[in-house]
Amino acid sequence: MRPTMKLYKLGEPANFAHVKLDGHYLEVTKDDFGRVTCVTRHGTALDLTWVPTLKNAWLRMPPCTALGELWYPGQPASYVKTAIKNQDPQLRFSVFAVDACKSFLECSIWCIKHGFEMTPYYSKLEKNWPDANCLGDFDVYNLPATEHEGFVMKDELWNGWRKHKPFKTIDLIVDEVTEGRGQFIGLVGSLVCKTTEGHVVANVSGFTYDERVELSEADVGRVVEVKYQYVGSQGRLRHPTFVRFRDDKLPVECTLDQDEDLRCKYSSK
Repeated sequence: MRPTMKLYKLGEPANFAHVKLDGHYLEVTKDDFGRVTCVTRHGTALDLTWVPTLKNAWLRMPPCTALGELWYPGQPASYVKTAIKNQDPQLRFSVFAVDACKSFLECSIWCIKHGFEMTPYYSKLEKNWPDANCLGDFDVYNLPATEHEGFVMKDELWNGWRKHKPFKTIDLIVDEVTEGRGQFIGLVGSLVCKTTEGHVVANVSGFTYDERVELSEADVGRVVEVKYQYVGSQGRLRHPTFVRFRDDKLPVECTLDQDEDLRCKYSSK
């Protein structure tokens, strides 16, 4: 049911931007006989009758299908499976589309009427639209970085879905070069990177084939620029990828202070 997702290019027109919560996609369907099913993006059916924000599906929801995100406050998507296993009542379900609704306004009213939580969104019509070129720095409803991945840009509720994930960059020191696996045996697999203070914060990948060929053990100690989404709960960078070597930077410049969240994580340990 979910439209095909493409990547959003900065500057492209869009009328809406709903916050992409860092969780698991879920389709909740109630049929004409009152039976409710919860299915993941991979087609796996889950018993989620214990989730507080889904209880209304069995009580007030009319026959239809709601698309949304199953997520956990303050934790990345990887924690959702743990929350399901422990039946943690803080697990939440937020709706971003309903097949019975044709617009964001209808969807918002539907959620209020039937007791569901709607995913936060921005609209050009409501004068809260961020500058498309500043989406990476935009304050996403004051949500912690661990709770969102960026935006899904839309022309309308069901049209023109394009994801946009803001990234940050940081300079780190290559501490170790690991060997690749599978088709990359004999080539570089990743760069284990640390800060000036000696904290290993990323296992960097995302190389092209040519870059893997050029990288070697001799690169240990060099400064590398790394792109990432945010600092995870364990003080590691989420989704770190290689950008380039920074031979114009010194290892002493690769401090925790480059990212306030990173600094706070390690100052509290």
